[in-house]
Amino acid sequence: MECGFSSPLSLITMDWPISASVSPFNGTWPVSEEPINDWNQTVSAEFAVNRKLGRAWIDVKVTTERTTEGPPPEELIMKMVEGLYYDSARKQVLYRTASEPIVCAEDATFLWTTHLKSTGQCLLKPRTEQRKVDDGFNLRDQAVAQVLFEVQHATASQGMGGAGGQVTSPESGIRK
Repeated sequence: MECGFSSPLSLITMDWPISASVSPFNGTWPVSEEPINDWNQTVSAEFAVNRKLGRAWIDVKVTTERTTEGPPPEELIMKMVEGLYYDSARKQVLYRTASEPIVCAEDATFLWTTHLKSTGQCLLKPRTEQRKVDDGFNLRDQAVAQVLFEVQHATASQGMGGAGGQVTSPESGIRK
């Protein structure tokens, strides 16, 4: 459905926290699952924070690419993850575990702007899959995009990376 406005609509939704108790300390579990309706939709994820309140979450963005002028419309979904928080003294996004917190991201400054830089210890992995959906009348195929949260043990050899990712619907491949 098209709107008569020249700028795209951006929707923001918030979901209930994902419980860390469903996953082991060193594991992977889904934090988001969104249907993709068009071949030109992409899903990406990154850490986000409120530095004043010490809160951290995952921003999942569903973007619909288009060939017309202007920025593409996008939907922002804020996903709370139990155990994920921002430590303003350390300037880090931490994931609480039974033994010790894991540093997921750290504040970094570029051109007087502060942003989060991943440590590679908490990966956000977008992926898509085709599923059969039963609406009570018919079966149909539906592309579904997931964002997986993967916690890894900290090691000195792990480099930066895995700050977030982007995936497109199955017909158009994967973007990194």
